[in-house]
Amino acid sequence: MIDKLDQYEKDLESEQPSEPEQLTEPGNGNDGDGDSNGTDEGENPTTPEQPNEPELPTNPPSNGDGDNDDGKGEEGDDGNTDGETPSEGEEPTDLEEPTEPEQPTTPPSNGNENGNGNKNNGNVNDGGDRIPTPDKPSTDVKPSEPEKEPSTDNGPTDETDLDKDDTTDESNIFLTEDKIEITSSFAVSVKPTKDGTIVVTFDEVTNDNMATIALPLDVLGEGKVIKLKTEKGIEAVPYTILDGKIILTLHKSGELIFVDPIVNIKDIDGNQYKDYIQKLAERGIVDGEQDSFKPNTKLNRLEFATMVGKSLGINESTTNQFSDVADGYVNALAELGVLQGKGDGSFDADDSLTRQQAFTMMGRLLESKGFEVDANQTNLSKFKDANAVSDYAKPYVDLLISLDIIGGDNGNIKGNEAITKGQMAKILSRTLERLSLL
Repeated sequence: MIDKLDQYEKDLESEQPSEPEQLTEPGNGNDGDGDSNGTDEGENPTTPEQPNEPELPTNPPSNGDGDNDDGKGEEGDDGNTDGETPSEGEEPTDLEEPTEPEQPTTPPSNGNENGNGNKNNGNVNDGGDRIPTPDKPSTDVKPSEPEKEPSTDNGPTDETDLDKDDTTDESNIFLTEDKIEITSSFAVSVKPTKDGTIVVTFDEVTNDNMATIALPLDVLGEGKVIKLKTEKGIEAVPYTILDGKIILTLHKSGELIFVDPIVNIKDIDGNQYKDYIQKLAERGIVDGEQDSFKPNTKLNRLEFATMVGKSLGINESTTNQFSDVADGYVNALAELGVLQGKGDGSFDADDSLTRQQAFTMMGRLLESKGFEVDANQTNLSKFKDANAVSDYAKPYVDLLISLDIIGGDNGNIKGNEAITKGQMAKILSRTLERLSLL
């Protein structure tokens, strides 16, 4: 047994001269990360094979101060966390126990957070001089690293990234079907599109078929007007603004579009009928793309039919009603009972239209829409030239007076005078307003 102890002392002195003094040196031999660089034991506590370190059991294990950045213990004892500095002469007292040499096969408990049980860094020789060892940055003793990597697999956290997929095709839909109100006794389909238009389709297209469509007012952009795109081109569509809604009256299939009005008319500035002409031009009832409207020019019968037909949004008819004209709006208005020809079956499209003739046809239109005619003509009787108005025209003239569509000229109706285009623009605009079509 004595021989074994002697041999054991020799082995200790020859194989590990630096280990007994590890607790005597302050822990400032590396870059301050608190990790032992002289051995792999602290970095890899799961590796038990350390045959050349039998002396470690003689040293008390670390008191578990954890990782530190200045090479000192948490108590600030200049690198010695246990407060003792054992000398070389004290080592043999640990060798008197015969059972201790068998323990090097089991790594001592290090008790600290990073698995490193040695508080000092680097090696020392027998004379107490430090043998510097190269600093080796620890790659696996980084307890904070796992916490610095929050999960990035849960989707983007940046607001810009979150918004990338928010836009869908539905965001470009101008209107949804649930916001469209349809009143019709006929089969009609109204479908909004992704292009911001509304497709209207009648199963059967006739002027007897009519659909009233209500849209939210906010669908109409500032300064925009609604028109109807058909196979014949861009047409006027009758509508009005009522109780915060757009009320459209349709007789034909097409695509409702929201466009900027085009008015290039130059010869209406200063004219008393400018506002009426401007309004009709914006809607497409009169041609606003031409430079001249000629408001003081006499209106002929064909021009009248065209203005009224466009303003009502009716379908043109191919069934000729007169012997001398084959015009779609003339035929359609004749079918609706709005206008009549002459006794010989002709229409005389180029003939000028008198005021009472125009008043009569507008009165018939109002009557067809439910307005009652006063047979007593109490309103007409107030005008100086009431007796000069033809009997067939009197009920309708009286109706227009009662609705403030006409007001006469200096107390006179002047029924037999030719009506001008400017005057007709006023009468048509006011009639459409009473019908909630403008």
